[in-house]
Amino acid sequence: MPNLDAGVANLACALAEAQHLGGTLPAADWQGCLQDTETARAVHHATGVALGWWGPDAQPSLWKSGAGSRTQPLGHAALPRARLTQAPCAHHQAASRRPLRVEPELAFRLGASVSPAQAASLDEAQAWALMDGMALSLEFLDCRWQDPGEADALLLLADGLWHGGLHLGPWLPMTGRDWAQQAGTLSIGSHPPLPFCGSHPLGSPSWLLPQWLQHLTRHGQSVTAGTVVTTGSWAGAHAVQAGETITLHFDDIGSLEVTLAGPATA
Repeated sequence: MPNLDAGVANLACALAEAQHLGGTLPAADWQGCLQDTETARAVHHATGVALGWWGPDAQPSLWKSGAGSRTQPLGHAALPRARLTQAPCAHHQAASRRPLRVEPELAFRLGASVSPAQAASLDEAQAWALMDGMALSLEFLDCRWQDPGEADALLLLADGLWHGGLHLGPWLPMTGRDWAQQAGTLSIGSHPPLPFCGSHPLGSPSWLLPQWLQHLTRHGQSVTAGTVVTTGSWAGAHAVQAGETITLHFDDIGSLEVTLAGPATA
């Protein structure tokens, strides 16, 4: 990670405070302070260090990765296990009082350590073979910018790409899928179920696995077994309120249900 100058370090401190207190920052105050993606990623890493999510030199073990299409650059962000819940836990507690959205996803778990040399030559099938489990995944989206529409891509990356929390289903065996025919439904509260089919923006959620592993090993670190990545939404992002129950179903894979709880009170 690059060393942070004083102004950029101040941004990491401000984001850490916003994460801790559930507050927001005006994007206009920070526009232009980040010059490249590596600096934005370093800010996010420093934010996590300040909050005790991971150590200064640690490789985080929980990630999100994705893009709107195969022609767009993939976005990768480390996620805090402090905001992870997993079935059979029936509730997921929101980290702030801001309006949240939820995305239906699939997550994969790495079954063996991967070195930089191994990652460099992986294709999709080889990366898939390294995974030892999949799980249904609900990512809750939040933002520490008061005006997300005014925050540039680097500020959003520094803030962890909208991450607000993650709920995973139980780990399931890795089985070959025809992702183009994969159907499912997302239900939120009393709203009508939202069906989807073959709608992953990358065509296959496993398409990103080689690039994700290459990203994690780019500074010479190996990726440890047990590292998890959630791989992007099959059906957009949808508003969810505290007290509502979210049910995600993937045909022939499984179902996942969780109720969103409001944030803890002081």
